[in-house]
Amino acid sequence: MNKRWPLIGIVLVISISLLSGSLFGGTTGKIAGYVKDKATGEPLAGVNVVIVGTTMGASTDLDGHYFIINVPVGTYSLRASMIGYKQMTVENVKVIPDLTTTIDFKLEATVIPGQTVRVVAERPMIEKTATSTVRITTTEEIKAIPTETVQGIVRLQAGVSGTYHFRGGRSTELEVLVDGISMRDPLIGGLGMDEDGFNVPLDPDQFPTVTNIAVKDLIVLTGGFSAEYGEAMSGVINMVTKAGGPNYEGEIRYKASVGALNGTNDLAKSYHGVVPPYEKGKENVGKLQDRGEQLMEFGFGGPVPFVDNLRFYLAGKGRAQVDRNSGLIVHDPAGNNLGKDPHQQQLENSLNLKLTYNLSPSMKITLSGFRGMTEYELGGWSWRYNHAYIRRSSVMQLNLQTFIRWTHTLSPSTYYEVTLTYANLQNKRGRRKNEADRYRNWEFWKPYEFRGFIDKDHDNVIDYYTSREEGVQEFRGSTRNPYGLYNAFAAYGCDRTLGEDYSKYVGLDVDLSSQVDKHNLIKTGFEIKFHKVHRRYNSLPWNANPFEDNFTYKPVTLAAYIQNTMEFPGLVINPGIRLDYQDPNAKKRTNLFESRTEFFEFADAKPKYQLSPRIGVSFPVTDRVVFHLNYGWFTQFPPFQRLYMNITAPNLARGNQVVG
Repeated sequence: MNKRWPLIGIVLVISISLLSGSLFGGTTGKIAGYVKDKATGEPLAGVNVVIVGTTMGASTDLDGHYFIINVPVGTYSLRASMIGYKQMTVENVKVIPDLTTTIDFKLEATVIPGQTVRVVAERPMIEKTATSTVRITTTEEIKAIPTETVQGIVRLQAGVSGTYHFRGGRSTELEVLVDGISMRDPLIGGLGMDEDGFNVPLDPDQFPTVTNIAVKDLIVLTGGFSAEYGEAMSGVINMVTKAGGPNYEGEIRYKASVGALNGTNDLAKSYHGVVPPYEKGKENVGKLQDRGEQLMEFGFGGPVPFVDNLRFYLAGKGRAQVDRNSGLIVHDPAGNNLGKDPHQQQLENSLNLKLTYNLSPSMKITLSGFRGMTEYELGGWSWRYNHAYIRRSSVMQLNLQTFIRWTHTLSPSTYYEVTLTYANLQNKRGRRKNEADRYRNWEFWKPYEFRGFIDKDHDNVIDYYTSREEGVQEFRGSTRNPYGLYNAFAAYGCDRTLGEDYSKYVGLDVDLSSQVDKHNLIKTGFEIKFHKVHRRYNSLPWNANPFEDNFTYKPVTLAAYIQNTMEFPGLVINPGIRLDYQDPNAKKRTNLFESRTEFFEFADAKPKYQLSPRIGVSFPVTDRVVFHLNYGWFTQFPPFQRLYMNITAPNLARGNQVVG
């Protein structure tokens, strides 16, 4: 019997004893407040407070206090009514995940029934119930921001810089959530970009995720997050997607830019002024090339015909770019003639569907699925018209996510959720499947041409790699190399790395929240994931002694937490504790200094766990100033590639003119 399973069982029992709760960012919030008599200021008991258009509501207690929990993120109208008082409706009530929206009513007495007072709520300057630094971007603000990706919006937030460095942390030290489900790459970390550039040079801006149209709210936490958030050292990105409403609604966007071979943004001319006569023929030097982009996004949702209480929302995106990285113009082997583009340099597409089915006022099922893919070629604009037999290598990333969630409201103050998740993230890098030169031809000799300076005629334009000296030398293989390193490139500037990896997991988490009284909201939870990670990587596929990795492992991760949000007038305290556990389910080398030529001795790698106490305090000073105090332990296990790389790799102590 595997010795690990008893330990996992112990941790599982401890976790379940904590009840259960979502270990990831929430998708619902709370509305609370007081109802008083406008003339006397006395609290009113028994007032009905309902969310217009829904079955959610509450009645005030003897102190005039009410609360409504498990409210989906969105904008609502809130109505308070009582016999002998004018009905009052507050519109534009915004519900934020994991936070409390405070709406107080002051009802006016009347003897005429049916009168209604309407008030439009204003969004507060600060979130008084947040005990950490939180940035909230609503769907209206997302539409107004001139960027096509959620990642682009995140980069605009205070505390985020570069390739998603939250307050100076690494880009792999963040958690990415969509409807409470992690979209972080377990193998590579973060948004699929390796901090050290291992194997997958994907720009995090192109990480396949949901389209902007599908996002209802975007929440960015840049520090001091509560115990329910794990696997993050620097920050958390939490996206809540739209769900279908009672009416059909949708939108579509289209954007295009025509790429120009010689560029349109004349940086050099703006600096030097008019091009002098003796510089004629160099007018294109320094011009910035266009991307040549086409982008289409759509979103549509509403009730499913002929099925009561079933609603859907479907959203998707497609984008093609001729040049994914705009750069200064270089030598153009196709000349200045516009013509058919033989192959796009970057393709992106994504599609997500969300179904919600209300079995009863207290039971709901949510089914969601997402598929996103990004694929692009490696190389610059100049070689886009190369012969088909000299095409470049490519990078592909595929992201598949699906979950089913059961929500059951036990009482007006308590509900639980059970979520089953499946995820599959794939990365591939190397020659494309239809490449004529993919596996190389070793049956005959091809000439190897010496290639030298990139600007032989000194006209400040990057030239075709012209020969420094005449002559052809016979070498095995059919590659050309600008750097004089035999066989290191399959075409101009294209490395010959071959690699593919995937990380799959099946996860189960259970969620329970209970408003014990008007001051205490307890959340507690448990989650387990069964992973399968694989990598096949070879940096020198023609070499008998390559740098390579080939592994498949099945690690297990588990987590649990409990926290209490205590809300008082002018003070919010959020204490909690979290348990994180990881079993790599692999063996480790007992002696890391042994040469690869010797027989290795292996031993079972021990599981790791960490208890992390945390506490956050929010003290609103005014309606514009809030004081936050946080203390906590934050733990994040390294990406799986850090655990499994080079376990069975060849001896790396060898000479190489590229590596050193």
